[in-house]
Amino acid sequence: MPELIRGTCAHCEAEEVILKYARHTMCSKYACQAAAHLLVIARRSKAQSEERNPKAAAPTYCYKIHSIHGQRDVDPGQLTAKKRRNAVDDADYEDAYLVHGDFGEDADDDGYKDTRWVLLSDILTLSATDLKVVVTYEKTLNKRQEKKRRALEVAGDEE
Repeated sequence: MPELIRGTCAHCEAEEVILKYARHTMCSKYACQAAAHLLVIARRSKAQSEERNPKAAAPTYCYKIHSIHGQRDVDPGQLTAKKRRNAVDDADYEDAYLVHGDFGEDADDDGYKDTRWVLLSDILTLSATDLKVVVTYEKTLNKRQEKKRRALEVAGDEE
């Protein structure tokens, strides 16, 4: 049989009583049981809210680019429904690249390989080697856009 814990009740301040409730801090009087119950409810609701809204993860940054897989001018997740339906303001434009690279919390962190959107302003802080990857991607992108433009002109001329 477990040992009974005796002490002063945290709620009614009765001395030398058996403490059973609220993690062995309150006695078994009805008022103390009710107070302990409210503490349990508060603890559960706090745990549930933390599950729904977990604390933000430690900020990570890209410190090595392996390859780039896309580019965007606007983050659609940051736009309201009205802005998505209508013309986007200049203030909402932010150049970002879909980067496969090494991400870590700081320079001492070996990090991990991942693919995520990285702002151009963050990429500009990287080494010249990493910037070459971006320049190469942009050249390839421009060549593809030129091919598309020519194909559309040819298709328009045929009509």
